[in-house]
Amino acid sequence: MFLFSSAIAIEVIYYDFQSILRNHSFFEKNGNKSNTNSFFSLHYHDETKKTGEIHYTKSFEYGALNVIPFVRTENTFFILTSSVQHIKFFKKVINDIVDDKIIFKKLLINYEKIHLLEKIDGFQIMKKDSSFELSGIINFENKRYYLKFYSNGVITFPLTNNMDLLYEVISVFLNLRILGE
Repeated sequence: MFLFSSAIAIEVIYYDFQSILRNHSFFEKNGNKSNTNSFFSLHYHDETKKTGEIHYTKSFEYGALNVIPFVRTENTFFILTSSVQHIKFFKKVINDIVDDKIIFKKLLINYEKIHLLEKIDGFQIMKKDSSFELSGIINFENKRYYLKFYSNGVITFPLTNNMDLLYEVISVFLNLRILGE
């Protein structure tokens, strides 16, 4: 398992969604249609395809291999990173699986509407800022966890490897999205 403390939610919209749920890796091609040393991969941990990793490197033989874990709920992937630019590597791998157009939508919270709420079930609001962040506390397994939801799509929470806690954070995020619609 892996440790994580942040996530970015990406909804993938594709008419044949099940067809993109497979392991895939490739070397990037250069202008001459030959392979470069840039390597990209998406790997699911098991047959449920609910967790996995994205791998990328600019130099497969000599460079550092970057590994970005993710979890999936339906057609939404939670990339476990605070680095927004990692989304482009996720998109690159998914787009290489099929030739058709795939729509990627970074899921955000509507801060203008959430800013008006006083109370959210299961989430104690600590700080509201209509343009930057929403932060608060959840109670999970008799412990309090501090969460932040940023306007650029980044979600932060205490460092953990507890998947149940992660799914609770995801649930709070998805509820906030619904309330903000």
